Formats: sequence, C-alpha cells, structure tokens
Amino acid sequence: MRLHPLGPHLGHLLIVIASLCGPVSVLANESSRPQYVSSDPAIETLAETIVTARRRTEPLQDTPVAVSIVDAQLLDARVASTIVDFGKSMPNVRLDSVGPQGRAGMLAIRGVNYASTNQAGDPSTPLYIDGIYQSLSKLSAIPMLDLETVEVLRGPQVTLFGRNAFAGAVNIRTRRPSSEFGGSVELKVGNFGRNEVRTAIDLPVVSDRLAVRLAAMNTQSDGYFRSIRNGGAPLGGDGHTVARLNALLAIAPGWEVFVKYEVIRDRGDPSPVQNASTTAAQATTAIPSQPIGNIPGDPPNFFVYPRFWTDVTIPEGQRSFIDQQAWALELVGQFAGGELHWTGGLQRTNDGVIVDPAGGKLAYNNQYFRTDLESHSQEVRYLRELGRRWQVLVGAHYLDDDLDYGNITYSQYAPLVNANAQVRALQRRRGKAVFAEFEYRPADTVRVNVAGRQMWEDKDFAIRRTPRPPSLGVAPGVFLPVTSYETARIAWTDFSPAVSIDWRPRDGLMTYASWTHGFKSGGFAVQASSLSTAGPYDPEEIETVEVGVKSTWLDDKLRVNAALFRNDLRNLQRTVNRTQNGVLVNRVFNAASAVTQGAELELEWQPQMGIIWRASAGWLEAGYREFCANIGFPGGVSGFPIAQPCGTVAGNVDNRYLPLFNAPEWQASVSGTWTRGLGDAGEVRAHVEVNHTAPLYTEDRPYPLARRSDLTLLDASVQWRSPESRYFATLYVHNAANDIETQQSIRSGNTLTVYAHTPPRRYGVSFGVKF
Repeated sequence: MRLHPLGPHLGHLLIVIASLCGPVSVLANESSRPQYVSSDPAIETLAETIVTARRRTEPLQDTPVAVSIVDAQLLDARVASTIVDFGKSMPNVRLDSVGPQGRAGMLAIRGVNYASTNQAGDPSTPLYIDGIYQSLSKLSAIPMLDLETVEVLRGPQVTLFGRNAFAGAVNIRTRRPSSEFGGSVELKVGNFGRNEVRTAIDLPVVSDRLAVRLAAMNTQSDGYFRSIRNGGAPLGGDGHTVARLNALLAIAPGWEVFVKYEVIRDRGDPSPVQNASTTAAQATTAIPSQPIGNIPGDPPNFFVYPRFWTDVTIPEGQRSFIDQQAWALELVGQFAGGELHWTGGLQRTNDGVIVDPAGGKLAYNNQYFRTDLESHSQEVRYLRELGRRWQVLVGAHYLDDDLDYGNITYSQYAPLVNANAQVRALQRRRGKAVFAEFEYRPADTVRVNVAGRQMWEDKDFAIRRTPRPPSLGVAPGVFLPVTSYETARIAWTDFSPAVSIDWRPRDGLMTYASWTHGFKSGGFAVQASSLSTAGPYDPEEIETVEVGVKSTWLDDKLRVNAALFRNDLRNLQRTVNRTQNGVLVNRVFNAASAVTQGAELELEWQPQMGIIWRASAGWLEAGYREFCANIGFPGGVSGFPIAQPCGTVAGNVDNRYLPLFNAPEWQASVSGTWTRGLGDAGEVRAHVEVNHTAPLYTEDRPYPLARRSDLTLLDASVQWRSPESRYFATLYVHNAANDIETQQSIRSGNTLTVYAHTPPRRYGVSFGVKF
C-alpha cells in the first residue's frame, strides 16, 4: 500500500473525523511523544532531556547510545540557518555540503562517510524527518524552519534505523501544533544582501481535538562570490521558499494522528567552476588560464583578482533549482497493552544544475544536470513491556522509490565539440526489512539488549549515452528522446545484529558496552558513460565496538558523557572522478578496508542560574588497511611514497598511504550562554561559541588541493526579549575571525571545481514579534 497525498481537502477531512470522535483532548497522548526539554538557564539545575534514539521515548542519560541533541532553544541561540551550522559542535561529527551549490550532503561520523554526489547512491548516515527516511541527502534543501529538535546518533544504528545507518543517523523533528492560538513573525537582514522572513501560527481548529500549525519562510541573498566576466555581479546566493502545514488530531483516548505537508522551492546559485588549468604555469594556448580569484585554501590561489572573484559566465534565466513536495502521516496509540507507531511518507523532488549554458564559452564542464525522484516509505513498530523484566520492540519497513537522472554535456571547446552527449539513467529501488529488539533486565540496575534487522533489497537500473553533435541543433537544456537502455538488476539480503549491556550503579551514572554489525547498500553510479562504468558496486560492512559512560554530578548541575569506539570497515565504496569522452564520470567501486577508532567527550554545566557552559571534544585515528585500485596515482606524490602495483587488474596500485578523507584527528568546541533579567525591560541573552577542527583531507587524493588546514570558527549572538517574550531582537555574527579554508575540491583533467569552503564573516540582525 502506498500513501497518497490528501490534497486540498485535508483540513475538511480532519474536521469531519474529529467531529465523529468523543470528547478527547489533542494532548491525550502527550506522554507517548518525546518531550524535548532543553537546559534552560532560568532554572537552577539541568533539566532532563528526552530522546528517541532507540525508537522510544526515554531520558538521554539512560540511553546506551552516543547521541548529541540540539533543541529549538539552542538552535535559536546559534541563529542556525542550515543543518551544517549545528554539526560543528558535536564530537567526531562533520556535516558539510558538497557539489555545485552544496546541494548534496556529506555527513561524516567517526571518520565514516560517503562523500559522493552520485544521486543514485545511498548515504552512510540517513536523515529522518518526522520519522520519514529521506531518499536523497539534500542538506541545503532541508529547511531550518520551525524545528523542535535534532538528534545526531554516532555509531551504526542499522538495526533500528535501517540498512544505511552505517555511520550513524540524524533524526529531525518539526514543531507540533499547540492547542492554544498564537504565532510569530521574524525578519532577518545581514551582509551579502541577506534578507529572510519567517512566520508561524497555531490554530486550534476543533477545541481539544484538532490543532494546526502553519509555518513558512523566504530567504534571499546575493552570495559572496563576484563574477569577473559580469562586472562584479554577485554569484552563489540563496533563494528559497518553504511552507509547511502540521496537523495534530486526537481521534480517541490514547490515540492521535499527525499529518504534515511541506513544499520547498530553492533557486540558489551554483558554486564557481574554474574550467581550465589550476595555475598560470600549467596553461597552454589551447587551454588558457581562467582566474578564479583569491579563493582561500591550502595552498591559496594567488591570481590578481580579489577574494571570491570568479571567472564564471552568469547566463540569463535560471541556473539551479530544487522543487520538493513531502507528505507524512503518523498514527500513535495504545494497543494491546503496548504502544503502536505507524508512519507513511511520500516525497517528490525535482532538481537541476546548469553550468554555463550561455554558449559553452568555458573550456570544460559545461553541463546540465536534472534529477526527478518519487519515494514512498512506510514503517510500523510496536513496543510493549512483558512483566518487570522484559521489553520487546518489533517492526517492519518498506521503501519504494523511482529515480530519473539526466546529464547533458555541451562544450564549444573545439577538441570536445564532437564528444558532446547526454546521459539518461533510471533506477527503481525496493527495500523491505523486519526488525526486533529484546531487552532483558536481570536486575533493576542492569539491562541486556539483543537486536537484529533482516533486510531484502533490489535495484533495477537502466542507462543510455546519446551523442549530441552540433549538427543536431538541439538547445543545450533539452533532452533527446531515448528509445532503448542498457539494463541491469542487482539484489542483496543482509542480517544486521547488535548486542548491548548497561549498568547503573547509582542514580545519575550509567556505563554501557555494545557490539554492532552494520550494512550499507551497493548500487550504480548515474554519472557514467555506459553500464560498464556505472557498476554495480557491492555493499559495505562495518563492525563496531563501543563503551561509554553517562553521568551527572554536582546535584544535577553537571552532565558528563564519554565514549570510546573502534570501527572495522570492509568493502568501502570509493568514488573516482574522471572525464571519459567528454563526460564527467563518477566511478564507484569497492576497493578498500579501514579502521577508525577514537574517543568522545561532551560536557554541560550550569554553575548558577542564568549561565550554561557546553564543551565537546573528539579524537579520531583513521586509516586505510587495504586500498588496491587504479585511482589515478601510478607514481608518487610529494610527501607520499611511490605507489606499488597490486592485485590482478592492470594499473591497480597500493594506495594504503592515502589519508582517510573528512576524518580530522581533533575536533573541539566550547560555548557559553548567559541570560540576565532586566526587570520591566525583559531579559537579554548572550551566546558565544568557538569550534576548532584539525587539518583534514577532503577526498582520497594527496594533492594539496584536497587538503584543508586547521580551522577555528567563532560565532556569537546577543538577543533581547521583552516581558513575556512578545517582542525580540537579535544581533549575530558567524565566523567572526573570518577564518576561511577550502573544504571540498576536485580536479579532473584541467578542471578545478571549488565545491564548498568555509563562508566568510557573516553578520546581521533580526526582529520579531509573538502573538
């Protein structure tokens, strides 16, 4: 069964259902939903925080999982604009955006990640929004709008979150409606032409039965790039609109229905592309050097133009887009002595990127990308206590999605004119799984958990490359019809078990140990020139051992959580980026095994009312154990040994010396929040946060362009609120020290694409009113 959109009659349908119900409260099942209580500086001790890291509601300090949580209050203090803004404060977690315009998401947890822009691939860390698995990792398309909480789970979570919770999981929850009328409007302005409007309103449609929350935002900015060719015109700005409807309906005592409909429209600019030699010394008369400005990095680019000036043609019309609609439906209730959860979701996403469609004036990489996705998912799970000693959680999951990908290359550079072509790829993925977790409590202070997930998955894939010589006279952005495809089908099954034990010798102290086997799907690469270059590639596997301690001290004013872990990874999927016949090919293959191990620490301290200190630190040792593949390094690179031949495939070399990418040795953060009352004038709150990341490599390449230096970010905000918080105003600055480093880059032939780098200093002010 598939979940179908309810359309414009949703509100009428919910009102009719509510009118047929008895006198139940919209908050009747409040105890069954997670109550995210932050560390409020207005109280004297740290408040208890409830999480859903184990697919049930329980206190953070009683959860035998390494999990970091950011609630609405902390998001507000940080003035977070994207999901990347809060990941930098979590130990051994990196949330970065990659690809032109930063549309694809790279979530690296404990040195495990899948930093590929392959639209048909699966991330190592899945995103769940309101219980719905996100089939595409589109970080910038996830609006930081009206969020209730964000949970980041570190370490494999395959048994309860699915086959691709390989490195961890991100669980996002939007705000639920209130049974009381109210709302807010906020206006934000800042440098680089940023302006943003946010609004939300709660409507109690049927008293004590049906409540609706409407939220919307519109964000525009000029971006901090400037075009050399267009007289300094801005490039790289934001332009997106989000609207969301959340409805909460009490249908019977202990039963409620949550419905969500969301629309996202994104029209941001792509990142700049230097389609020529990377230095003037490498330029030739056939491929002249095209300056990209002084883009900071390691080493920096010393062209004569100012910082962030780029040699990119800005064409007329739209350069990039994302259009997404999402529906979610959740049913929660008490059934047969336990708690039943059913969720269903439907997502439709269309996105594309246009690179220099104004005539192919650049030497390489003049392309048009387009992706259409429709994804259906459903999950049901049931939790029940069996006496004093046992608890059981059982469930099933189903996913069915269809992907249509297109790529057109249309360079007018003479050597490549006859190589112009289009690639069309289709993929249908069907996944099914059943899972269970049994908890046994031999004593009141000891719990033993045994869990497992059995998964079945298959993918049908089709691809066709069609030449597009100039004689066709077809517009660059128009796809030619495809009458036949090269086709293939692959299927996997996997059983992923997990075992954990925890001990609570006293109130406020828990130690735990766990072992987990994880699995991540294989598949095909859509940016390919033929079926043979598309794959397939095999699944990855991981085994993790983790021990940790969670404790509170000083009369619940100090919270200390720590963990040690070791990941053993096999059949790692790695991407090679090359140009074949004028087509940029992202070849994915299994050619590596690795070990990552490290330690994590999180502290939260409230020494007195109105003051909270937070700190985190992560240490990581990550390296390849085996890496035999032809990835373009037949000889040595400065600072690295000469690669020796290996394996049975011609051209393969031993790449074990390469660094594991996006795995910094150290990450640390310190932040403080101060709240002070002003009597009849309200209150003022100040927040300061410093984050440091050690040097890291951003891809499997020892080239200097793939290395990013250490980075220190300083963010701060000051907020004033009137009595009863009716009016508020905020001053903020991000990256106050203006420390800028290249974070993602790729070099293919003579093409350098600056994928993403730390944005420069951004500051602004916001004003708002609540009613």
